[in-house]
Amino acid sequence: MNNIICHGVINLLAKKERKKERKKERKKERKKERKKERKKVVQICAELWGESRKKEMTDHLMNCMALETGEKFKPDTGYSSGGATGLVQWTGSAIDGMNKNNKYNYGKILTKKALANMTILQQLEYVKLYFKMWIDSGKVINDSLDMYMCIWCPAAVGKEDSFICYSEKNSSKNYNANKSIDGEYYREKYINAKGKTVYNTVGKSDGNGEITKGELRPRLKVKQVSGINYKEINFTCNTSQTPINAKDVITFHIYADGKIEKHIPKNIKEEYKKKYKYTYHDKDGKEHNICIVDFIIAQNWIVGSKINGGKGWEKRVAGGKTRYYQKGNGEVELVKVKVPLNYNQKGVNIKIGDNTDREYINPKAFASMLGAVAECGYNDFNFNGSTSSDGTGAPSVTHVNGVSFDFRYLRKDRTGNNLHIDTEPNSLDILREEKFIDALIKFGYSKFYSYNIKVNGKPFILKNSTHLADHNHHLHIRREGYNPKYKEIKE
Repeated sequence: MNNIICHGVINLLAKKERKKERKKERKKERKKERKKERKKVVQICAELWGESRKKEMTDHLMNCMALETGEKFKPDTGYSSGGATGLVQWTGSAIDGMNKNNKYNYGKILTKKALANMTILQQLEYVKLYFKMWIDSGKVINDSLDMYMCIWCPAAVGKEDSFICYSEKNSSKNYNANKSIDGEYYREKYINAKGKTVYNTVGKSDGNGEITKGELRPRLKVKQVSGINYKEINFTCNTSQTPINAKDVITFHIYADGKIEKHIPKNIKEEYKKKYKYTYHDKDGKEHNICIVDFIIAQNWIVGSKINGGKGWEKRVAGGKTRYYQKGNGEVELVKVKVPLNYNQKGVNIKIGDNTDREYINPKAFASMLGAVAECGYNDFNFNGSTSSDGTGAPSVTHVNGVSFDFRYLRKDRTGNNLHIDTEPNSLDILREEKFIDALIKFGYSKFYSYNIKVNGKPFILKNSTHLADHNHHLHIRREGYNPKYKEIKE
């Protein structure tokens, strides 16, 4: 009897163990599948928008598909309810457009049922054709909002944020189906110096019977924020664990005394021909390999303006604002900064939080930024951006070519939360902020934009700074007068 019970227990345990192993194998296989799917998205974006923009556009595409599928990324999303279907929620009219002349369906009539029965990898091929159809029609997709408009309201692509997509009066069916968007907004939560929960608002709350293009920004913002937790980092960080021979890649050496050197090897490995490595040398001479980032080539710009200067100027629409930029001669290099960045080894702390979509910056300026951040070693830095992939920095007119950049003001409570120094002047950590300014000066900067405030009842502005409107929530590091101790060394 005891033997029977004993065998039964053994069999039960073995069964549980086999079940556990099968679950582990399925998880392993799904992980492999996800890796293939991510690679496929990157490949699609490279084919549609080029190598230099593939990672930026991959982020945008993942953002759009997350929004359309409720972050489930299932190819049959929506099919069972009879509505729009798939990763980009194809409607009947969208499918008809792809079937026209068999140009965007691989020669086979596309249906919602066919889409729902595809694997993710199979359906991604049609995602590529869908966006190719719009690109071929003349649509220019520069950011996640315009990409999403290709799915949600193609007529709004390239238009300003005030463009009315659907209204209760003129397109009641589409308006009523999306009524919740009218007046929708996103509230960015943070704790102020007094321990009170406060919010920054993205979007508006009007509910006026019209859904504008800009009212979709809050939904994209939510998916962008929720995606941070599982976002795959597309650059190499903390590379000291797997050191790369500096002779294989162009390397910016940043020294604690303020010097910056760009070392250009005679031979560069194929996989590093479009990358830069950044290495920090601390005061004891120890090397810290901080990160390897991609760089792109962009148009050189002279200046930006709210007014069209005429011939030689180009128009940009961003954030619902129209701006104009004067073209210069030649091109400039820009590196893509993938924040958050977190390096903390052997007494060197470089931690920078993400608070921007303008993640491109001049390669030399990035070296200066890293040097200044390392000099201070704070844990609550937040990067408010430099420029866009085209080098304009739109809608800003002071960020051309990525030499200028912005940082959120430092708080006394060191939370890293947003701070408006005009309404909370006593929360500004002046000592740490001015130490950061000193560090930036050490690495080549000399002028800054800030905001006039009162501290203890007396007028105050940060050192080396000039008052400028709308700079009550961030320090602007100016390109004027930028002159680091810099040299290039060729092998």
